Amino acid sequence: MARVEDVIQRKDGFRSRRFVFGSRDSFPVVADIARTSGWKQLLKRPTDQPRADMMSVRWEVDAEIDPGLRITFTEDAAIDSAYVLATSPLGPPQRVKTVTRVFAAYWGVLSFDDLIVEVDTATADALPLAVLRAGLGAPAHRDERFVERISACAAAEEDSVREAALWAMTYAEWPVFRPVLREVAAGDPDEFLRKMASGVLSSYDRIGLPE
Repeated sequence: MARVEDVIQRKDGFRSRRFVFGSRDSFPVVADIARTSGWKQLLKRPTDQPRADMMSVRWEVDAEIDPGLRITFTEDAAIDSAYVLATSPLGPPQRVKTVTRVFAAYWGVLSFDDLIVEVDTATADALPLAVLRAGLGAPAHRDERFVERISACAAAEEDSVREAALWAMTYAEWPVFRPVLREVAAGDPDEFLRKMASGVLSSYDRIGLPE
């Protein structure tokens, strides 16, 4: 199957890239798009279930035309971010891409350039969040700008920056990060980060990422 921009194929189907909003308070925008598009709300997990700092809302696009195609909005205070993505167990990938075009065109969604600039201009205190968000909103397919910055942060002196890089690799799901993850798992001075890197490698195996 030909590769489709902004869409990833995994063992359990297809998903779009995550469209990360510049403002965490973006649910009203997504809810309005869902209403005008005629999507059916399936789930709204309130902020007190299961975590007090997270909200997740899911819609079904069209059960007859696109069975299984769903849009999920997540607001996560722990990472000061809100994002939306599309998933489908069946595809086709072009349909997953089409349904997310409204978010790709929305001015409030951070572009890839925006995410890179956040990393490049971040203060020392802001760098961990900037790196994590770069992974969260990374392209569906490998982009060397992201690879270079996230990999470099995995070797930073600060534990918080290295941890953020591991989270970024978790979100990005790119096989190119496997060698870096192995290095961290084998040699990071922090035991927690060594175990975390091993866990990310295991998650790559579970979703079928190639070596």
